[in-house]
Amino acid sequence: MTEFSVIGKRQPKADGIDLVTGRGIFLDDVRLPNMLIGKVLRSRYAHARILHIDTSAAERLPGVKAVVTAKDTPHLRFGVPYIYDEVRDQPIFAEDKVIGYMDPVAGVVAIHDEAAQDALRLIKVDYEELPAVFDQEEAMKPGAPLVHPNIPGNISAHKKVYAGDVEQGFAESDIIVESVYRTQNQEHANMETHGAIAQFDRITGFVNIWTTTQTVFSTRRDLVKLFPIPLQKFNVIQTKCGGGYGGKNQACVEPIAVVMSYKAGGAPVKYVFSREEEFMASTWRHREVIYSKTGAKKDGTLWAKEVKIILDNGCYADHGPGVAFYGGGVFGSLYRVKHIKYDCYVVYTNNTYGGAFRGYGNPQMTFALEGDMDKLARKLNMDPLEFRLKNAPARGETSANGYQLKSCGLQDCLREAAVTVDWQNKWKGWKE
Repeated sequence: MTEFSVIGKRQPKADGIDLVTGRGIFLDDVRLPNMLIGKVLRSRYAHARILHIDTSAAERLPGVKAVVTAKDTPHLRFGVPYIYDEVRDQPIFAEDKVIGYMDPVAGVVAIHDEAAQDALRLIKVDYEELPAVFDQEEAMKPGAPLVHPNIPGNISAHKKVYAGDVEQGFAESDIIVESVYRTQNQEHANMETHGAIAQFDRITGFVNIWTTTQTVFSTRRDLVKLFPIPLQKFNVIQTKCGGGYGGKNQACVEPIAVVMSYKAGGAPVKYVFSREEEFMASTWRHREVIYSKTGAKKDGTLWAKEVKIILDNGCYADHGPGVAFYGGGVFGSLYRVKHIKYDCYVVYTNNTYGGAFRGYGNPQMTFALEGDMDKLARKLNMDPLEFRLKNAPARGETSANGYQLKSCGLQDCLREAAVTVDWQNKWKGWKE
C-alpha cells in the first residue's frame, strides 16, 4: 500500500493554536478609527406594497450619520451564479414592495448601537398588504399570488434529468413502490451571525470589507457584479468564521454595509445581524415535497426511478436552482439504475429564501431515495443491506445520467458500517 504523508495521518489544524488561545481575529475583534454602527429596518409583512417611507425624524436624531433606502440603491440587484444560469432578483433595499418578512426597507448609520436602534423606531412606513403564498404547491396553482410579477406560476427554475425510458422501465419492473416525502426548512444556527465592516474611500474609490464570509472570492465577485466598481478596487478580508455550514457562501450583509459606508461619507460601518435577523434574513435549507416512484426486478435489481420535486425557494432565487441541479446528480448516480426521470420545480413563495447548506441538495434527495430502497427491500423480502450492495455502483462505472465514477466507496462504506453496528447479528428480518 502506498504510504502517504498526510492522508490517514493525524494533522494539526493550521489555525488551531490561534483559536484556542484567543489570538484568532473574528469580526467583533476588528476596531477601526471612527467606526460607525449600521442597523436595518425589515418588513413585518410577507407581501405588501410600500406606499411611503418617512425617515425625517430618524435623520434629525442626534448621533445619526446617515439613513439609507432604495432611493440610494436604484435598480441594483444581486443573486448567486449557478451552473447554466444566474438569477439576479434581490434588491439591496426593497423598492416598490416587500415580498418577505425579512426584506430590508431602510437602514441607519449611527455613532453607537443605542442611537441606531432609536432611529429605526422613528422610521415610519406605510404599507398596503397584499395576498401572500407560503406553500410551494399552492404557489404553482393558477391564480396564486405572484411573488415576482414577471414569473408565471412562480416557477424560478425547472431542472430535469432523463435517461433510458422510464415508462418501459416500470413496465418491466416486478415490484413498484410509490411514496410522498416532505422535508422541512433548516436553519444553520451558527454561533456567529452574519456581519461585515465596509469602508468606502470616496476619493480613491477603493472599498475595504472585513466579513464573516466563507467564500472570499465569490463575495468579491458578487459585489463587482452589483456595483459599478472595478474588481481591483474591492479588497475583501475574511475574518475567522464562527460557523457557516454553507450559509455564509454568498453576499448577504456586505452590499448593505458598502452602501451604508458610502452614504456616511466613507466612514467604516459595521453591520452585524442580530440573532432575530439571522433567523429571518439568512438562508435556510430548502424544504421539498418529493413524489417518488421506484421499480425493481424480482432478483433485487433496481430498474426504474422517477421523482417530481416541488422545492420551496422562498422569495429570492439564490442557490435554489443550484440545489435542484445537484439533487438531480444524486438522484441519477447514488445507485445503479437504467431508467430515470427527475423533475425539480424551484418555486417562489413569500417565505424566507433558501440557500447553500451542507450537502447541497443531497440530504433531501437521499432521504427519499433511501426510504424507497427500504420499501422495496421489504416487498422483496431482502436484507436491506444486501439490496443496497447489489445496486451500489463501483469505481469505473458510468451512471445513468452520464457521470463517470472515478472514485466511489459506497460499497466499502456500507460493509464497514454494517460491521460497526453488528448488522449481521442484529438484523432479524422484516417484521410487520
